[in-house]
Amino acid sequence: MTLQTPTSKEPPSLMDPAFVRTLTFVLIAVVGATFGDTLLSIGMRRVGELGASDVRSVATYFWRALTHPYVAGGIACMSIYFFTWLVVLSEADLSLALPLTALTFVLGTVLARWWLHETVTPARWFGTGVIAIGVVIVALTGTHQISSAPEKQGQETAPPPASVTAEPRP
Repeated sequence: MTLQTPTSKEPPSLMDPAFVRTLTFVLIAVVGATFGDTLLSIGMRRVGELGASDVRSVATYFWRALTHPYVAGGIACMSIYFFTWLVVLSEADLSLALPLTALTFVLGTVLARWWLHETVTPARWFGTGVIAIGVVIVALTGTHQISSAPEKQGQETAPPPASVTAEPRP
């Protein structure tokens, strides 16, 4: 069931269950991606720079990186992002969903300042605020489609496998 057709001029209500579901998954994806990036940053700073570029050194470097706890945690968080993002893309227009992921810049800046103790200049804070305002505008305006059904218009349903439709053998 499509709650909003692409030709409609009104965005879905903020209390529309399908919109809330999609927004929830977007927020989970944003948190996963941002914490993933942050953990990867911490881990790779601790692993250090790639020194020599011969095959053995590169292999050793990546093995050290992949087995570092912060890098592994970052990969796990990015996996949460990836699989959650698949759900979002199955339910919402990309023109709605993708701009909402700009919240990673907002959360990333906050984490960089207070967890990584990076210096964030007033210009960066201003830019982060502009991004946040843009995300709100995208979420509240424009036309977009959010579907609560697994099938979208124009999508064909695959027939069941032959093993499901075949008659039982004697």
